[in-house]
Amino acid sequence: MDMKIEPINTHNRNNDRFVLTIDDDNSVYYYDNHKRDGFGLYAGDGETKFSEGKIVKKNFEDLFSKINELYNENQALKKGNEYHQILKKKFDAEEKELLGLYEVALKSGHKENARMYMDIINILGEIWQHTFQGEEYE
Repeated sequence: MDMKIEPINTHNRNNDRFVLTIDDDNSVYYYDNHKRDGFGLYAGDGETKFSEGKIVKKNFEDLFSKINELYNENQALKKGNEYHQILKKKFDAEEKELLGLYEVALKSGHKENARMYMDIINILGEIWQHTFQGEEYE
C-alpha cells in the first residue's frame, strides 16, 4: 500500500477555523486552526465519486459551513454586541426570503398562502422588536 504524504490546507478564503480539503482522488481532510490539528475523514481511492452515493461532497461542505457559522456566533457572543449584528443579518435574510414567497403567492393568486407569509413576517418582526431589540440597541 502506497502512502501519500502531503500538507493539507490550513486556511481557506474565508479564514475559517475549520477548513475542509477535498483532493483530486476524493480524499477528505479537515483542519482545526484553533487546535492546530487535522484529520483524514475519507481516504480517497481515485475511483469513488462524490456523486455516486458513497460520499456526498455537498454534505461535507454544508457540515463545515454550519460548524463555522456556529463557531463564529460563539465568538461573537463572547464579544457582546457582535452577536446582535449576526442575528440582525439572519432576521433580515429570513424576512427577504419570506417577502419573495409572499410576492410569488400574490402573483399566482394564492391569497391564503400570501396572508400566511405576511403573518410569519409580522411575527418575526415582533420577536425581533420585543426579544432582541433592547434599549441598548436603539
